[in-house]
Amino acid sequence: MATVVTIGRSVDGRPMDLVSWRRFMGETLDAVEAYTGKVYFSGEGHGIYEDEAEASYIVVADGYTVVGEDVPMDEDASSYLRLMRALARLAAKYGQESIALTEGLTQLVQNDPHGELV
Repeated sequence: MATVVTIGRSVDGRPMDLVSWRRFMGETLDAVEAYTGKVYFSGEGHGIYEDEAEASYIVVADGYTVVGEDVPMDEDASSYLRLMRALARLAAKYGQESIALTEGLTQLVQNDPHGELV
């Protein structure tokens, strides 16, 4: 399993200033590392999506993704809840509606030049 957290730079439709963006990325990385124990990947890029208000309007926005180990699941899921609370505080601090958090199973797809996937 892996924990994937993705944030965006936009605040009310405009990019946050560069200093705040860098801090937001750093604090997000710190949170994932604190609650998963290990970060496998972090990177900045551009997200592309359709604006909900106008379906034909395509938005390109700065984004940042961190992939870490699975959050250790204790009996009451408190570790996972602590990560969610930390992300909620970051969202509030940096003017975000939300932060994307995904827990998923990683599968390794073996090299197969014929693509037969047996």
